[in-house]
Amino acid sequence: MTSHIYRDVILEEHVRLFRGAMGAEFLFMDDNARPHRANIVDECLHSEDITRIDWPAYSPDLNPIEHLCSASFLWRTSSHMHPAAAISGVDAWSALDLPRNPLTPRNIFLLTGGWNQRCKSVTLIPEQRQRKNGGRHADPSKGA
Repeated sequence: MTSHIYRDVILEEHVRLFRGAMGAEFLFMDDNARPHRANIVDECLHSEDITRIDWPAYSPDLNPIEHLCSASFLWRTSSHMHPAAAISGVDAWSALDLPRNPLTPRNIFLLTGGWNQRCKSVTLIPEQRQRKNGGRHADPSKGA
């Protein structure tokens, strides 16, 4: 896919409309492929007032979405979960001790701790990561 196709098809026909439906708090993340980082793509995102979540290229361990999912899972299964939610089976997002819309930039930062916390999390050796997660995640070095 070229940067022109990415801009014309993905951004203009889909992302722009989705951003309009979501409002000003919309955050966009792509996979850092070369066509996604072209100047025409940056210009399009800027003109549509779309905020891109930045993350280093070739660093899948620092993927903000993966980190957010991991952080929110740990948050839900820790003492921050409302006791009634654990008993009644209320959906996981409503069990978070966050305002009604949990995926605002501020709440994402609160859940993930920002770049510093993400870097610390991914630099833990697998045994520490597994211990920190209560043994819930398989050791990636052992083939999951």
